[in-house]
Amino acid sequence: METKAAVNSVVDTLASGSTFKHAENMVSADNGITAAALESAYHRSRRGTLRAHGTSLLDRHEQQVLMGIAQAFSLNNVPHTSSQKRGLIKRLWDVDVSPPWITRSVKRDRQHLSLRAFKDLVDKRAGPEVLEGAKSVCVKLSWLL
Repeated sequence: METKAAVNSVVDTLASGSTFKHAENMVSADNGITAAALESAYHRSRRGTLRAHGTSLLDRHEQQVLMGIAQAFSLNNVPHTSSQKRGLIKRLWDVDVSPPWITRSVKRDRQHLSLRAFKDLVDKRAGPEVLEGAKSVCVKLSWLL
């Protein structure tokens, strides 16, 4: 219980604008917990937060939205280029991402992006269904954006 209180003190100190190392050293000196133990406890306590890593450009919700958009394009057999993804991220969340960032995110999410419901775009009988599906996805995407 003492460690949880110390972690809460670190979070409060960080909220006041202090750096992590300063907050860690200050709280560890006050509570008698080593800085290493406090750092480990802090990182364990942050597992449920939305950011996957401190250097993440998008939080988990934003990544899920981006994944859904990419899957919508994929399911409707519409290409979605890296520059389009970068522009979308810039418009939605005002975050500049580099082309290598897009490449890494595609590699990381490949298992979700490679799934396809069907590939009947060349089948003339399925053409109207595919077109209706694409239109409905575009309407939903315009609502989202």
